[in-house]
Amino acid sequence: MRGHTLIWNILAAAALLMALTSGISAQSAEPTMQERVVANVNTFLKLWQAADAEGLSNLFAEDGVRVISSQQLPAVGRAAIRKTFEDTFAEGSPFAGATLTAKVHRVLPLSDTIVIGDGTWVLSDKAGAVVLKGKWGNAFRATGSELHLVMESAHADIDLSKDRSWYATAHRETPAPANYGNAEKLLGAFQRSADRYIAAVRMQSAGALAAEFTADGVRVVSSLPAASRGKAAIAKTARAEFAKGSPFEQATLGVTILGLRSLAPGILIGNGLWEAKGPDGGVVEFGQWGNVMKVQNDGEIKFIMESAGGYVGPEQSEAK
Repeated sequence: MRGHTLIWNILAAAALLMALTSGISAQSAEPTMQERVVANVNTFLKLWQAADAEGLSNLFAEDGVRVISSQQLPAVGRAAIRKTFEDTFAEGSPFAGATLTAKVHRVLPLSDTIVIGDGTWVLSDKAGAVVLKGKWGNAFRATGSELHLVMESAHADIDLSKDRSWYATAHRETPAPANYGNAEKLLGAFQRSADRYIAAVRMQSAGALAAEFTADGVRVVSSLPAASRGKAAIAKTARAEFAKGSPFEQATLGVTILGLRSLAPGILIGNGLWEAKGPDGGVVEFGQWGNVMKVQNDGEIKFIMESAGGYVGPEQSEAK
């Protein structure tokens, strides 16, 4: 009997070990947030090459927002987002038949379900010549095994040495009324953060501008050649933007908030418009922004990611 008991104990232990090993294997097979973001970007690229506007729009959450530099205004919701892709792929579009490539540079989970990522992209024509290139900074939401874009904020790099006079005369589209959704109670804190940022630009204070970011914050803007990570790097690149001879030297900044939404406790996204004017009051650039923010212990808001860029519509090509 003791022999039988020993055998049964050994068998039970073996079964338990197999179950535990199986569980560990299953867990280890779960893709990381990094892998999920990379997979999402790769799917985006494949659908782009297939000119699949429907498939691309389905990569976004139902309430997703698309903020890109070839458009003056954001596309909100899948139907509007699908329309932007349909227009891009339509015959006669400057982007029809273009090839899109992209790289993921950083992925940062903010909660169990919310993750942000940023990287670079290149759009080339059929002959392989670069049409546009730039940077992106997106926010994603995980729902079960799926990962959807809650905000795409992608902007083309802008050569600050080129003629900018066309911005002053470009036709400006009128935005829809602002929607603060479930984050309306945080509007005051966000407005104060925006006011401090605007004041930093007015004072040409790189340190004050960098202070509006979290310690691991990133600034992804079209006027800089690469993303700036951390307050020291953000301050350094801001000083370059304020330097003598820059179009932003002695510039004043205006900001319009069009959307605000809470994604998780203490985490929110916002998007809107911006405009920079020179000392003479003339517009030197305008565009869109799509940012991710974190509520601090004192109730104030800091940027985890700023992703903003100047408009690069057909008026720019006509001005060359």
